[in-house]
Amino acid sequence: MNLHECKSLSKAGGGTQPLPATQTCIAGKAARKSPSGNQPLPQLEGIAAGTLDPSAGSVIGSAYSSGRDGPRPILAGGLSQLTVPALLLLLAAFQVKHFLGDFVLQNEFILKHRRVWGHPGGLLHVLIHALLTLPILMVAGVALPLLSGIVIVEALFHYHVDWLKDLYVSGKGWSPADKEFWWATGADQAVHQLSYLVIAGLLAG
Repeated sequence: MNLHECKSLSKAGGGTQPLPATQTCIAGKAARKSPSGNQPLPQLEGIAAGTLDPSAGSVIGSAYSSGRDGPRPILAGGLSQLTVPALLLLLAAFQVKHFLGDFVLQNEFILKHRRVWGHPGGLLHVLIHALLTLPILMVAGVALPLLSGIVIVEALFHYHVDWLKDLYVSGKGWSPADKEFWWATGADQAVHQLSYLVIAGLLAG
C-alpha cells in the first residue's frame, strides 16, 4: 500500500477514529524507520535512488543489486534493464570486435575461400569472431548458458551472411571496381551491425 492510498483511506473515515487500514499505514511507516530513527532502511534508499518501484515495493525487474556506490545492474541470469552507459559500452565493444575480426585479422586465405561453404578459410574467420565475442560477454557477466548460445548463433549467422554475399558477388563477377560490389559489401556490413543490436537488445531484456 503506498502513501497516496493511505491518505485516501484516512479521509474515508469521516470521523475522529482512523480506519484499521490507516492504522496499518501508520504502523508501516514506523516499521520503515531504523532503530536509531535517523537513517532510512535500504528499501527507502532504493526508492530514492530510483531502483525501486514505490507502488510495488520491489526491485524493478530484479535488475539491480545494492553496492557500495549505489545500485548496479545484474547482467548474469535475468539480463534486464541495462543502464544506458553499459549498453553503449557493450555496443562499442562489438564495434571494436567487428573491426578486428572483419578487417585487421582477415587475410587473403580467408577472403579467397569464404564463398566455398565449409572451407577452412570461412570457418577460421567465424572462429576469430567467436573468440573476440567471448571476452565481451564474459566481462559483461553473461551467464554461461546464454553466453554459449549467443556465441554459437552469432558465429553461424556471421558465417552464412559472409558466405551468401561472397557467393553472390562472385557469381555476378563483381570486383572492387564495380559499384555493385560496394553495395553488396555495405549490405553485408549493415546486417552484421544489426546482429549486434539484436544481441544488445537481448541482453537489455
